[in-house]
Amino acid sequence: MDNSLFDRLKQAIPLEDYLTAENQCLIKPVGDGINRANPCFACGHNDCLTLYSDNTFHCFSCTITGDVINAEQIIHGHESPGEAARRLAEKYNIDAKTSKPPSRPSKAENKKDSTIPKLEQARAFEIRRMAAEFYHAQLLNDPKAQEYLTSKRKHSAEILKGCQVGYASGNLIKHAKSLGYTVEDLKGVGLVKPKDNGVRLVIPQGAYVFPHFGNGEVRFFTFKDPTGNLNYQLNKEFKDPGYVCLGQDCLTSKGPVVIVEGENDYLSVVDKGKWPRVIATNGNANTTAPSKHIKENCQGWTFYLAFDNDQAGDKYTRRFAAAIHAANGQAFKLEIPSPHKDIDEYLRSSENPEDAFQCLIDSAKILQPASTKQDSPMDLLAAFKSFEVLGEDKLSRIVMWSRVSGKVYTVGLRDLRYDQMIQIGGEEVAGAVSRKQAEGKIYFDHLKRQIILRANKTQLGDLKMIGQGVHYIGDDILLVVNGSNIYTWEGGRFQYQDIPLSDGKVIEIQKGWEWIDFEKVKNKTASMDTDKGNQILTRLANLFSQWGFEKKQDHILAAGWSLAQVVQTSWKWRPHLWVTGPQGSGKTSLIQFFEALGDRLSLRHEGQSLTEAGFRQSVGSDSRLCMIDEFEQSQSRERLIEIFRSAGRGGTTYKGTTHQQAVSFQSRHMVLLASIEKSLPRAADNSRFLSICTKKDSTRKPKIPDWRELEEIRTDMVAYALWAIQKAKKAVAEIGRFEGVDNRFAESVAVPYAMLAVSDSGPKQCLQYMVKNYLEEWKQNEDETPLEDEESLVEDILTSVVQVAQEQSDPNGYTRIIRTERTVSQALAEPLYSMNKDVLEACGVKRCEDGVFLHHTVVANKLLKDTKWHKLSIGPILKRVEGVKARFRVIARRQQRGYVIPWGLFGLDPNPLSSDEEAAI
Repeated sequence: MDNSLFDRLKQAIPLEDYLTAENQCLIKPVGDGINRANPCFACGHNDCLTLYSDNTFHCFSCTITGDVINAEQIIHGHESPGEAARRLAEKYNIDAKTSKPPSRPSKAENKKDSTIPKLEQARAFEIRRMAAEFYHAQLLNDPKAQEYLTSKRKHSAEILKGCQVGYASGNLIKHAKSLGYTVEDLKGVGLVKPKDNGVRLVIPQGAYVFPHFGNGEVRFFTFKDPTGNLNYQLNKEFKDPGYVCLGQDCLTSKGPVVIVEGENDYLSVVDKGKWPRVIATNGNANTTAPSKHIKENCQGWTFYLAFDNDQAGDKYTRRFAAAIHAANGQAFKLEIPSPHKDIDEYLRSSENPEDAFQCLIDSAKILQPASTKQDSPMDLLAAFKSFEVLGEDKLSRIVMWSRVSGKVYTVGLRDLRYDQMIQIGGEEVAGAVSRKQAEGKIYFDHLKRQIILRANKTQLGDLKMIGQGVHYIGDDILLVVNGSNIYTWEGGRFQYQDIPLSDGKVIEIQKGWEWIDFEKVKNKTASMDTDKGNQILTRLANLFSQWGFEKKQDHILAAGWSLAQVVQTSWKWRPHLWVTGPQGSGKTSLIQFFEALGDRLSLRHEGQSLTEAGFRQSVGSDSRLCMIDEFEQSQSRERLIEIFRSAGRGGTTYKGTTHQQAVSFQSRHMVLLASIEKSLPRAADNSRFLSICTKKDSTRKPKIPDWRELEEIRTDMVAYALWAIQKAKKAVAEIGRFEGVDNRFAESVAVPYAMLAVSDSGPKQCLQYMVKNYLEEWKQNEDETPLEDEESLVEDILTSVVQVAQEQSDPNGYTRIIRTERTVSQALAEPLYSMNKDVLEACGVKRCEDGVFLHHTVVANKLLKDTKWHKLSIGPILKRVEGVKARFRVIARRQQRGYVIPWGLFGLDPNPLSSDEEAAI
């Protein structure tokens, strides 16, 4: 046929009939060829979803547009339009042939040039946090607003404060401006939208505001109007990329989770029902994201569904149960007694809501998955020992593990052919499977069908890999991947794992790549105690003491850090170690010693040839012990530091590809750096990098042990690190604060010392003592730390070079004017300032009576063009400098708004021009 499958589906399936059958929508005519469908399947609102005569739709509330294929994709959560088209073809018995997919669902406003500002994630977090605090303060200051929530809705004051529930009153725009934010900032998170020639707040006055948190950050807002007159929400375009749903932090660790429909249900179950693990879907406005997250990340979990007692609630129950079953989990339905319409109403009416909710949990009805029909009645896969089907990834590829080759294969459906299966299963598949139906043989098409069905039961999502090394996988469990062997360590025993799959992540095993004799590690870990631990620590510290260091504790810090690096993925905060020192002081030999300790697990780079992409690709999914020598020669130094900065909390970075697929890279590594000097671009980085400094000492001749001794030391280090890690993490969590020291820096110092302190009878006290001693010595060298960002910015501006005029006298006594280079601070103090006035003002700088005036935009574009400040909004940074004022001044013959730096700040000329002198020029 000439028409594609997508065109045939659009022509064959009336949109009205589809929505009536699939979403139970009520259709009513509203004009010539135009119908209205209630409710909208995307946002759940009424009187906003319009159906047009060309079989397309548009919602005026959530602004989603599309056709019947797009509707199928959204309602059933399919990964792509192509998948939605195939499912539609199956339902309506339409012959499916591959063709070009339709365009993705798009928002109406995207059809014209978007004027919505794009904020960086950190900036968006900051704006949302400010707004949440503002709305919460409005609630706390309005007794009448509180009374509605506490008296009518019966929520406790504690839960309102704990969830930072807010109330929309007052002027958010005015409040934001008073804190230095702009209307564009509020637009960037969806709290303000254009109206006529101005703007208006999206959250209306009188609404209750619910910030949705994730990992401590506000990722989205919803609001509820107690009058029921408003039926729209914030545009989903403005949600954070990491947003899933209200209560999403419950989905980070395994455990029974209750799923409810709305905000009041969420508050009631957490507060009245005393059940801490709850998420809310907020109805059709956000169903796809949590169901997709469950399908991809919650394999084997248990969920209790507590949706409303209505038709929509039944639909949500079916949809989420399907996602849970796809993840091999268990789904239970809470039967809310009639006549109560939802769980919130039921708990409000109960005399003892905690007991009432527990009774619902105890009597919950298990929901069974739909039966799967197979072409062959036999479980053909049970006959094969040579391979294992692990699941299906985000791109619908089958993931299998070959026991024959010890490799993990990711195979597209078209590539899953007979020859590929022989490659995966080896002789066993070749002898038992036939291309054609034959007596005594398994027909390949039947085997392929069962492989696909088995893979579909385990959705792996965006395939994440675990490579060699020691990995933290949650719940205080460590995964050790040693060549082709996999072990889990739970603090008391090792458990061998046969299948290379852990919590939805595929383990990359490598035959013949064992980096440690694990039988020795197991034996030493089992017999480890404080006495043996102290012997290991003493031996390791003595080896490091062979090198000469500036500080007396540096060799101990290095020993502790090397142990912490072995279990680097376990830490909540990961400090890096920076080795500095003059040429010939032993930095390279120290790096070689670190490398020898890690042996095959070590990954050493040379700074002069290392790029950011090279680092990411060389590390891959392994927990390698990374080190970079001669870092001062790296041309990608600042980009690499960005990666190390994100590694502190185990951050994920994303890189786009030509195939429009974002590739993610998560760094949870503690990196060893070596250079002649330590130079960090930002003051905040100081807390992420610990430093030790080698010094020249001709009397010292460090010696790296031979391979036999190194193997013994390495085994001791791994055994000790596994034995110590949970105790060390606990000690770090309890260490407390240290006066006059940034808390993050104290935590960085605590990480290596905690690995040493746990061998003491009083780990907490020992750790506090060691950290305190280190910090006291460190404070004496605080002048080595980077300037704060605002100080560094002003210094960079004042030391920028400009071309200015200067008088020069020749031997005959004649004076002439020449052009020469001067720093901005020098040019400001030149006697010929009047001649250089235009040059400086063209760069955004002007000398005034009360100081130096900076037009921040021009300064960033002219003076800071090749610096880290270029393209940054430096105004808010300047504003943080004590004494700097925002002012209007005439510069370059126009009155402009900028910032005045007082004369006495940062060594500027304390004798500015008088007003008469300034007027004269």
